[in-house]
Amino acid sequence: GAPTLRRRRLPRSRLSSGRPWRRAWPKKAARRTLHKPFKDRQTKIRLALMQKGFEGEVASSALAALALEPDREQEADLLTREAAKQWRLKRKYAGYDRRNRVKQALVRKGFDYDAIDAVLATLEEEQ
Repeated sequence: GAPTLRRRRLPRSRLSSGRPWRRAWPKKAARRTLHKPFKDRQTKIRLALMQKGFEGEVASSALAALALEPDREQEADLLTREAAKQWRLKRKYAGYDRRNRVKQALVRKGFDYDAIDAVLATLEEEQ
């Protein structure tokens, strides 16, 4: 038959204890996602913690304890680079279709709609 999935569960008492590794995992996950947009970054950190065995509410509180702040300058730079890349990749499409496909790709990567529209406007002007 099909292989069964075994889920590794850490005892609840270990998760709620003040162990050093409990504080290290969220920081490690945050370091791994430095190059991601802020929304995507939060999602990935929470997912990584849940994969390590943290329960949903514990993962959320650990994420809140990190007190992450969005870096607007870095996010704008990431968006500009990624938008230019997607614009190149979607060059076989024209007009609204191209703009829409680039916009969809950027939204999937976790960027903000308003910021995407602003960057796409500058890309269209350059053409």
